[in-house]
Order: sequence, then C-alpha cells, then structure tokens
Amino acid sequence: MDYLGKLLLRKVYYLSIKDFNDLFIKDLPDKNWLVFVFSDERSPSLLNELAEVCLTRSVLYVCTSGKSNQLIHDIFDKVIIENKNNPKVDKDILTTWNENFEEEFWFAIVAAYHPYKDINSVVCIDLGLNKKEKIKTLINKINSGWLPEKNKHVKKD
Repeated sequence: MDYLGKLLLRKVYYLSIKDFNDLFIKDLPDKNWLVFVFSDERSPSLLNELAEVCLTRSVLYVCTSGKSNQLIHDIFDKVIIENKNNPKVDKDILTTWNENFEEEFWFAIVAAYHPYKDINSVVCIDLGLNKKEKIKTLINKINSGWLPEKNKHVKKD
C-alpha cells in the first residue's frame, strides 16, 4: 500500500489489487477509515471478499466509482447486512456511489462524514483502472481549492 499524501486531516493511501493475500489484509487500517473502491469489471466473488475484509478491519465509510460502482456498493451493503450481528463489525457503516471518479474522490476526501467517529484515513483500492497518477493529480487540485463541476456553487473560503 502506497502513501500518497494528506488532504485536510485525512491520510490518503493507494492499493492496486487483483487478488488477496495476508499482506494485503495486514496493510489496511483497523479503525477510523474510509475505503474508496473503483473498478469497471470485477467478479462478485472478489468484491464480496473485499467487502468482508474491509468490514473485519472496521471500515466506517464505503465510496465506490467506475462502471461497476453500483455492483460494488450493493455487494458491500449485502455484506454489511449479513454481518449485522457480528460484534467485530461497526454497526454504522455508510455507503455511497458515483460513476464519476473525480466527483466521488472529492466526496471521499472532503465531504464524507461519519456521525460518530472521525475518518482519519482514505484507502483507495484500484481494481484494475490504474488511477494512481490521477489520484495524485486530484490531491494537488483539491489542495489548491478545486471543486467538481456539480459543486461549483459551493463557496470556497
């Protein structure tokens, strides 16, 4: 997992994966984090495994993007419901999706908010879109005050 920088009060990490191993699981934070998953095509079994791993590592918020954003979102929601009685899984996990990568990344960094806990880290999990350089560019743009088109009406200080 690569550290890409800090935006606002959130550390941003990048992880490109095709399959899972113990090293990957150990790399993930174990509290106060948001996962931003993006993919155009992935098997439901891989996505289900990813959701299970994130939940066992106490993810607070799930943001998804890419052509598979709704599928990823639905699988995370299904796994959350299946784990509602698991004491190791946070009971207040929030999820959202947007096909537009830039808008969803901005949301994950700037606007995503958990009502009971601070989100300290954002882990960007790339399932085959090779967006590491794009994320680095977006970090710089956001640090310079950039807003996605839909948010142009938001007042910048």
